[in-house]
Amino acid sequence: QKKKYCLRLAECYVALNRYPEVVAVLQAFSGYYKIPEALQMLAPAKIKTKDFMGAIETSNKALNLYAYHWAYYYVGVAEDSLKYYQIAFTNYQKAIDILQSAFLENKSKSPHQVYYYSMATLLTKIGKYDEASKYFRETISLDQDDKFEPSTAEVYYQYSKMYVGKKLFNDAIGCLNNAIGLKNDFSEAYNYRAQLYQKVGQFQNAIDDYNKILNLNKNNLQAHKGKVQCELEIGKYPDAIADIKRAQEIFPDDAELKELLSIAEDKQYAANKEYDPPTIKLFNPQRDFGNTVYVSSLQKEVRVEGEADDKSRIASVNANGQEMSFDSKSLNPHFKGKANIDHLDTLVVTAKDVYNNKVAVSYPIYRFDYYSKLMVDFSGTVSAVDGNGVTA
Repeated sequence: QKKKYCLRLAECYVALNRYPEVVAVLQAFSGYYKIPEALQMLAPAKIKTKDFMGAIETSNKALNLYAYHWAYYYVGVAEDSLKYYQIAFTNYQKAIDILQSAFLENKSKSPHQVYYYSMATLLTKIGKYDEASKYFRETISLDQDDKFEPSTAEVYYQYSKMYVGKKLFNDAIGCLNNAIGLKNDFSEAYNYRAQLYQKVGQFQNAIDDYNKILNLNKNNLQAHKGKVQCELEIGKYPDAIADIKRAQEIFPDDAELKELLSIAEDKQYAANKEYDPPTIKLFNPQRDFGNTVYVSSLQKEVRVEGEADDKSRIASVNANGQEMSFDSKSLNPHFKGKANIDHLDTLVVTAKDVYNNKVAVSYPIYRFDYYSKLMVDFSGTVSAVDGNGVTA
């Protein structure tokens, strides 16, 4: 009765993915190592908790009882996780051979497609791509209704890595298309496909995939960076700068984002660089036809107002060394301010754009006496007409 209770409790913990409790419950029961059902739950639970040596020990206890295909399989998974690939391959093969023999007797296919899937991913790791492809195809054929784990979408995702190993990137993208078609929120598949699009120079397709990833999770830092890198490749520098700044709101201290921003701004600067200086339209102070500014002999400053026109944004405007206020984000901005003219005979207005193209316009200053009076000299006859039209 206690044995039955422990097994049922362990099954409940497995269903809840609470693997440490699975291990604790089963190992607390004396004699568990003689119960195949207990060992069949315990070995994968130890793999889930990354106790790979413990999983191998548990599986070997099962093999001491009988040549269970699942026991060979879990030894293979543990050895695979420890990167003992040749030993893992041998155990996967034993599991598949035993399984196939059992099902050949019943003239039916094995539902344990995970065995073939694990073999396929292992063969991909060790570069045996053609053999891996055979096992991937077998995995898919064994679960055409997509009822078992791993899902067919996951199988296609891993299958794409085999094609990448063979440098068949378009075939890899085809596998990822299948994976995404089966699971449209498969972030890892979108990410891998985006990287492949980027690798083969299909940058806009990569940007589209990175956007899908960010719609699923805006905190995916690598997707932010990948998107920006693609935008830089196709000259979308303003978009890259805007996307970097959005990413920096989430990751303000990321050094690579700061470096990407510097690169994007430099590329934007170089792409838009022009060499024509700005032009100045001065509205105030008023001037005569010779551009002379008339001021009182006692006046020490003048109000300056005008417009700086250029193809690029204006970086600075000053008059006699005093900075003028203007909207730096606008093209051809209106500027205004006050300029010192005390003991000066020239008003010099200077404008510079973001590419350091500079213009300086000088306006001579003429000072008139504050106390002077208007006097007119004339000679001749003064005529007047009275109310009756008589001229005198």
